[in-house]
Amino acid sequence: MGIFCIIREYIEVQNLCKMERWLLLHISMMGLPFVQCFYLIIGALYLFIPIMGRAGAGSHAELLIAIMISSLFGMLFSFVVPLILLVRKVERIFSLLTGLFLLSLAILILTPLGFPYSGEMNSLAPQRFMIAVRHNF
Repeated sequence: MGIFCIIREYIEVQNLCKMERWLLLHISMMGLPFVQCFYLIIGALYLFIPIMGRAGAGSHAELLIAIMISSLFGMLFSFVVPLILLVRKVERIFSLLTGLFLLSLAILILTPLGFPYSGEMNSLAPQRFMIAVRHNF
């Protein structure tokens, strides 16, 4: 009986090593397309955000940018879903992602980083952030 337990443990360790190898292979093969897709998404945002800023108040630019970012996030998420399916402890991954989401939400709500106005308290003005600066000479 003892030899069968040793053989079974050896086979389980070998299967675990094979699973880790497949996971590392999958991550390494999906890394380059993920980075390229992310680079193209950033390029699209650099293109469309200034265009939407000049479109005027009647164009609902924030809605169009939100739809664009949501669809591009869906494209990036399609690279991550197979990795979630390969991991054995999916609950741990989801609890980690939920914790990160709640931490970032708490930082935005409880710190001045999420406050939408800048300036003094007597004369508040909307915060403006420069996303990209390009000088062409």
